[in-house]
Amino acid sequence: MPPTREDLRRAFARHLECWNKPDREGWIALFDPQVQFDDPVGVPTKHGLEAAARQWDSSFVDGQRWQLHHRLIY
Repeated sequence: MPPTREDLRRAFARHLECWNKPDREGWIALFDPQVQFDDPVGVPTKHGLEAAARQWDSSFVDGQRWQLHHRLIY
């Protein structure tokens, strides 16, 4: 059964919550083990939860911290 609109809303809210805390382990746990990352565009696709961990780590380097905010998403 596909996710409902409410399921998607909750997942997106949790994604923002974990990212903004920052809660690395919580954020990684949101992904399916078969997740694929195509970021940045033009580089080879990254696969799996280890890719999610590397994605997180590359986003928070040298004490860099940034937050995500939803606008017109749901």
